[in-house]
Amino acid sequence: IKPLITCKVVDFLKLFFEEAECETDILIAMLVYLDRIKSKQQIHKGNILQLSLTSLVLAIKFYEDYYFDNSTYACLGKVTTKELNKMEIEFLQMLDYKLHIRATEFYTYSNLLDALSQCSPKKKSPLYESDEFADLSTESSDSEAE
Repeated sequence: IKPLITCKVVDFLKLFFEEAECETDILIAMLVYLDRIKSKQQIHKGNILQLSLTSLVLAIKFYEDYYFDNSTYACLGKVTTKELNKMEIEFLQMLDYKLHIRATEFYTYSNLLDALSQCSPKKKSPLYESDEFADLSTESSDSEAE
């Protein structure tokens, strides 16, 4: 068992939230979306940054009145705009285009995030995953990635 949330992911989230001027609510929405897709897409160290980026972009677009265009978010995520557009479509399909979060669901995740932030670093966090891997991409996108 290896930690899923690495310094690289935490650094990415800090940078993204600072540069994109995001509120904590967006982080909570991102976590809800990631949790929703985990039955359709395994989350692992090979795709956590791409999934986090895509989830963040969707949360921002759905919940914020003003947001940047995809080229800005792609630059922050170190992917091309074309790649981000494709990831967005795939992620939306995995969510069945259901981006709304009920208040009870939001507060459940908010409370979980609060509890995790107060955990001792010596305790084993639930943010650990097995080391088995799967790709977010469809089979047809393997050739596009090269």
